Amino acid sequence: MVRSASNFLYKATKHRAYFRDVKILLPITWSSQPHYQRPSTQSYEKANVIIANPHTQYGDDPYTLQYGQCGDKGRYIHFTQNFMLDDALIQVYGERGSVLVHEWAHLRWGVFDEYNDLAPFYAVGDTYEATRLAILQF
Repeated sequence: MVRSASNFLYKATKHRAYFRDVKILLPITWSSQPHYQRPSTQSYEKANVIIANPHTQYGDDPYTLQYGQCGDKGRYIHFTQNFMLDDALIQVYGERGSVLVHEWAHLRWGVFDEYNDLAPFYAVGDTYEATRLAILQF
């Protein structure tokens, strides 16, 4: 998933960004393997991406916890074990690598979702415009 996401991010950013260094923390409950290193400064609390139980509100939906406004960085990306392992969910959410890049935009750049299944366009007079962030000035 991470390799696929890195390739997708690299193409989407016109060769400006990719994932170069990824560290994966395994739960301490897993049996230790001799080739695994102990984390040095990494911790679950500081993780950019977590895999945890489904959220009561979102179920297996991938999401990014965002407290701020559009443009403010998010806190973390949340995936579930079902999302990671159940290939049937690819039909629902799309390829896992592209989902990671979508959520990464929320996390790093504070991008909000710019789609609405019920009203994907705004009617402005006789013309239509795509849904997007509106900057309000007071």
